[in-house]
Amino acid sequence: MRNTRPPAPLETRLPTGPADAAGRGGVASARPSDHGPALEQSVPARFEQQVAQHPGRVAIEAGDRALTYDALNRAADRVARALVAARGPSPEPIALLFDRGARAIIAVLGTLKAGKIVVPLNASDPHARTAGILRHSRAAAIVTEAALLTRARELGADALPVLDAGEAEAGGSSDNLRRSIAPDAVARIVYTSGSTGRPKGVAHTHRATLHSAVAYADVTGLGPADRMILLASHSQAAGLLDVFRALLSGATVVPFDVRARGLAALADALRRDRITVYHSTPMVFRALAESLPHTVRFPSLRLIHLGGEAVSRRDVELYRRVTEASCVLLHALASTETGLYRQLVIDRETPIDGVLVPAGHPVPGMAVRLLDDSGREVATGGVGEIAVQSRYLASGYWREPALTRQVFSFAPDGSGERIYRTGDLGSMLPDGCLVCLGRKDSQVKIRGYRVEPAEVEAALREHPHVKDVAVAGRAHPASGDTRLVAYVVPREPLRSDDLRRFLGAALPTYTVPSVFVLLDALPLLPGGKLDRGALPEPVWEQGSPERASVAPTRRVEQQVAELWETILGIRPVGLRDNFFDLGGDSLTAMRILNQVERTWGTRLPLAAFLEEATVEHLARLLWRSAPASSTPPVPGGTPDDPPAQEQ
Repeated sequence: MRNTRPPAPLETRLPTGPADAAGRGGVASARPSDHGPALEQSVPARFEQQVAQHPGRVAIEAGDRALTYDALNRAADRVARALVAARGPSPEPIALLFDRGARAIIAVLGTLKAGKIVVPLNASDPHARTAGILRHSRAAAIVTEAALLTRARELGADALPVLDAGEAEAGGSSDNLRRSIAPDAVARIVYTSGSTGRPKGVAHTHRATLHSAVAYADVTGLGPADRMILLASHSQAAGLLDVFRALLSGATVVPFDVRARGLAALADALRRDRITVYHSTPMVFRALAESLPHTVRFPSLRLIHLGGEAVSRRDVELYRRVTEASCVLLHALASTETGLYRQLVIDRETPIDGVLVPAGHPVPGMAVRLLDDSGREVATGGVGEIAVQSRYLASGYWREPALTRQVFSFAPDGSGERIYRTGDLGSMLPDGCLVCLGRKDSQVKIRGYRVEPAEVEAALREHPHVKDVAVAGRAHPASGDTRLVAYVVPREPLRSDDLRRFLGAALPTYTVPSVFVLLDALPLLPGGKLDRGALPEPVWEQGSPERASVAPTRRVEQQVAELWETILGIRPVGLRDNFFDLGGDSLTAMRILNQVERTWGTRLPLAAFLEEATVEHLARLLWRSAPASSTPPVPGGTPDDPPAQEQ
């Protein structure tokens, strides 16, 4: 369960000092520091300090658009002034609907400068979910960009004003608005999966947001010499915090959509754009590192930050393989309600003796208690629920006072600090290093996203042919990654494809189960409650149960099927087996396409593959991508007839 030789505390192992001659910042000590005045202000005030210090430094580099700190500040002030002109000066939630890129970040800063509250929306979420967030947040307006204006107006249903950020940027005064904003005013509301079956909004103040950014810079040395790649969407807590971490420290943000562009392009960007700080879930990093030839390294990287899921010893080995000796790995423990509260910095010498990598040592200002069911602290070495005590926790759940009281409480020591019970179990090593042991309840982490099975269950129960359902997280036997499994009791015959499409119209893609298991009835305890322990282990190698398995016969189809078998860890794979029925997900699909590019020399977009996720379809795409004058690419084999066309 734990390392027999725990890593030394952070402050005894981290190099400190200014950036080295190569321009890479050092990693600062984690000793508690007095942030004092830095937290007695608003996020815009802190940002404007960076503008004054580094006006000509690049703040955002997104494709062919680069904005200096001064240009970013002026663009954000134009948006802020347009918002105040449209809505007045009162603080109120403002929904932001954007694709990834510079304009989304401009809108975040502009909304805060106007004294409003940021409510980020995910442009790829289904209409019903986004509309529900708008209703629950009571957003007063939607700020968006030209490409999403039609969708924004549909969501607003003529009841909400819609502001085009591009138009706002193009005109009006760009002078600093300089609104007086209290540190304890709410700055952002981020919606996460909720146990009630609908999303819940986690509200954070300016002070808490500043603490997250300043504490991160303290431990990582993040500063003006750094270039930080932004992989998470601004609609996620992790993505929004990365924006603040970088821009409130003078660093450069480089947005990158790995789902749209793929792993090979990500590897290219890390080298070409001289990225120094990388942050993602372990699953994304694992897929990236395993897709690379063994000789590939990223010389500019000085820090890899992995969070959102458990970090394994294999992840540490991969970090050491793809980076130079000067690069360190930050394993961090965080939640939407707390921000980062535990951290462990790993280098080439750090011993990792157990399967679980410890979650590390305290973040300044964030204390951890391990509590038993009665609320008493457990002894060192015992197992208890992780509870975080701090002044810098989320304010609570937006418009959910009862739920807020359920998980937030005041500390019994009279300090005025509050405690948040995370629902995670942990154990403390003798040196104070925390080991996280997983969820206490049924909540699961899927690719870094927190998912409440109850939300997926509620959505599935809306299907007219679903009588009952249970959703649980299961470890895939080949990869070890946690995947969602839906156990469905149907009223009438059902197909997995139909259920997947139904959920895809209501929930984000990461909440759609990898496997659907059809049962005559759900197992129950004597009292009539669901017996989750009796839910059967899924058959990951089930293929598509609705269609007879057809073996691939053409050489290119056989090559593709063998690739799927290797990456998915199952065999055999049939010609028309659905990739997702085999346990695949969008990240695994990117690994498939990355290997396709390395093997066939053909780069295919993820969207094209997802149109029909079968071996037959992927083989057809490969044939179509081959130049008309050449033989279709069949590595190590002989050409064959092209796959049949759809009828």
